[in-house]
Amino acid sequence: MPYRPSSVAGSLVVAVAVLVSAGCPSSPSKSTCQVESVEMIAPHQAAAPSPSIMLLPDARLDAVGDGFVLLGTDGANVLWAVVGRDGVIVGDEQSVPVPAHSSGPWFAVAGTNAPRDHVVIAFVAGAAGPAGDVELSTFSVQIDGTAPTLPVSSGRIPAAADVTMMSGRGGLHAGIAWAVPGKTTISARIVGGNGVAVGNDLAVASVEDFNCLRFSPGKGDLTLGYVDLSGTPPAYNFVATEIDAAGTLQPFFKLSIGAQPVESPGCVQLVPTDKGYGIAWHSVGVATYFSPYDSSSTHLQSYHVLYDVEARPVPVLGGLGWLGKNYAVVFARVEGAEVWPINAMGQKQGDLPVFPSAVGHTGALSTQPVGSVLYATYADYADKVNVGAGSRQWVKVSCP
Repeated sequence: MPYRPSSVAGSLVVAVAVLVSAGCPSSPSKSTCQVESVEMIAPHQAAAPSPSIMLLPDARLDAVGDGFVLLGTDGANVLWAVVGRDGVIVGDEQSVPVPAHSSGPWFAVAGTNAPRDHVVIAFVAGAAGPAGDVELSTFSVQIDGTAPTLPVSSGRIPAAADVTMMSGRGGLHAGIAWAVPGKTTISARIVGGNGVAVGNDLAVASVEDFNCLRFSPGKGDLTLGYVDLSGTPPAYNFVATEIDAAGTLQPFFKLSIGAQPVESPGCVQLVPTDKGYGIAWHSVGVATYFSPYDSSSTHLQSYHVLYDVEARPVPVLGGLGWLGKNYAVVFARVEGAEVWPINAMGQKQGDLPVFPSAVGHTGALSTQPVGSVLYATYADYADKVNVGAGSRQWVKVSCP
């Protein structure tokens, strides 16, 4: 097995390098874990609206409070539905049109009088100004689809910025983050349920370049992560910063996940655990890797889960969960995703059934870990071509 270096840095930017032998996956025939799947339903809604969030190919699942919100867009509208942990929609599917826009929309839920009582939508309507920046507008609508507000300016951002938005786990705030590819400052803005900024913008970090800027499941209300491409050649460090419920930046951690020219890692899947985090990523042309990170430790060990030469075609890394003792790595395939229970050394701990699909044509997989359970959802289409007919599946992976 090949050896690979890893390093860890906290907010003090102290790194320790180690050499770790990649773990060989094993495949015992049974697993103590289970996959439960049901078709999502809206029992109180007489007929599904058109468009329906159930059939959106890339709907996103946000974990908020004691439940979830499924959100997505068809470009002209933002759609959403509140979902219980059993996969049943609470109330009705909702949607709201977005004013004419040149970028976006981005969306999340937040609260004004109570957690998760509004959907907040951000977009860019106008052209760039002389300074190369644009006005980011926001508006909100009650979670039941009523009383949309008029768009207001949320401040200006660079026109060329990559933008990401996510609901805070507590349900009162949402986060918007942006950065321009190349040497840049990564910034974040916390907004309330009315779409108005809470406090000043946060200067998260300054980097020479980055990719995969996005919010991930973490230990804070919001967790912002990205792959830092600083250095010549880039060192490929994953950096994650927690933001607490008050909208305050917390100490970050920084993990080495490869270096040129050997590897080119993609986006990182993150899951919080009782001792730290689990981290998984795919290095193009090499392997999918996993690392358990103990936040009290000064080193990181990385293990391979699946070499690219072992799978054709190479599956997309679709999610990561913590199962109380082991972890769950989800590989997304259009014909039906599969989940591998693995131990802390990346070794497969039995086989679990493939996520169900009627004809082997599914939309993008969206996952959310909550405690020691992993939840997932995806559109399951009725034929190989049409995306206008089918259902949405709700999957729960746990080790009871």
